[in-house]
Amino acid sequence: MATVARVADHSCSLCGTPSAGPWYELPRGLIRRCCNPSCGLGFLETQPDDVELGRYYDEYYYPEHGGGGVFENSTPSKLVQHFAALDDRVGLRGKAVLDYGCGVGNFLEVASASGAEPVGSEYDDVARREAQAKRFRVVKTIDELEPEMFDFVYMNDVIEHLRDPVADLGEIRRRLKPDGVLFVVTMNMRGIKPRLRGKKWDVVTNPTHLWFYDETSLAATLHKSGYENLEVQRWPVHFDHHRGARRMLQTVLQRRGLDASLRMLARPGNC
Repeated sequence: MATVARVADHSCSLCGTPSAGPWYELPRGLIRRCCNPSCGLGFLETQPDDVELGRYYDEYYYPEHGGGGVFENSTPSKLVQHFAALDDRVGLRGKAVLDYGCGVGNFLEVASASGAEPVGSEYDDVARREAQAKRFRVVKTIDELEPEMFDFVYMNDVIEHLRDPVADLGEIRRRLKPDGVLFVVTMNMRGIKPRLRGKKWDVVTNPTHLWFYDETSLAATLHKSGYENLEVQRWPVHFDHHRGARRMLQTVLQRRGLDASLRMLARPGNC
């Protein structure tokens, strides 16, 4: 990998350290990376405004005409596996579960069918209406929800979209019970895919992604947001289109933390 110069004008918003950059040069802007080895957060240099970001969501996620977008790709099989593994580890049946950024409500359906008591939050109007049509309570923002309301918060491929992850994670923490648990899923920038595909990886090219994580930067973000007892999760997730050798390879990559997805459990700290 080529050595990149440090620049003093583009400090990391998480730890304040100057960034290296650009990490990736894309048509939509520059992605930089924090130089602090205890952080290493990747970030889009200039975030799109609300109008531009809204157009991206309309095109890539929740078109007004329905049918879903190109990036809404968590299959029912994947979500069922998530629920089963999490239920084994923290116990979800009969518990109050918040799906933060629930999209059209696919995980809400899995959680409800499996015995949990789910509520969703979804800022996008099109997705929220579709989830509500499935007869779930789905709010636009968690300002509508009471403090210490949930035993568990599920956050699947959401943190990379947030304007201010630390602030939002802090609000989520206040909705968790003192013994509650947060589960975060995001990209793994130390996985094999970003190493092989670089700026062509769809996670990097996705215009709604504002932050880029690995295990270190996600842990740093959660700690700054008031969470502790972090646990990286490396249980296997099988994909419907994988067969034979490809499924075996995926399992090996997951166990070694080299797959495309990073998963972490966290608990609210005493702050």
